[in-house]
Amino acid sequence: ARRGSEGYGLYFTTDKKVAYEYAKGILPGRSSSLQMHFDILNPFSKDVYIYKVEINGGRWFEHYADKMVQVKEVLDQLDETGVVDVAKSLRKVDMNRSGGYKNSVYEALERITGSSQGASSLLHDLGYVGIEMNLMSYKNYVVFDETDVKMVGVIEV
Repeated sequence: ARRGSEGYGLYFTTDKKVAYEYAKGILPGRSSSLQMHFDILNPFSKDVYIYKVEINGGRWFEHYADKMVQVKEVLDQLDETGVVDVAKSLRKVDMNRSGGYKNSVYEALERITGSSQGASSLLHDLGYVGIEMNLMSYKNYVVFDETDVKMVGVIEV
């Protein structure tokens, strides 16, 4: 698992080009310095693999969903599970202010729990498999727990 621009977890996509960029260590829209960083971490690896996976069913935290609906949903679950301190802190967050958390419930949870790993762990404990990002012609996913992923095939690129 890693911390990326959209949360802490394992990154997946339905787009083959984006999958290739993830595999090479280049995140879409980022500079080539990430490529150099990847090469330093894996100096002997020239091969790139794209894995076909199955992800366990469950609820997805929708990255681009209405933030007020998400806040209510997360607060309801926090109240049900007795996580009172986080619920109390989340109720204090002004999700309508500009800047700050990019108006993101996930970023508010990062701040409350102290890390992106804490936010992902909390959401996983509340029953979310991960974050789903519906983009124009494909979807990206951040899966919080590797046990929710099953590799079913591999393609060397």
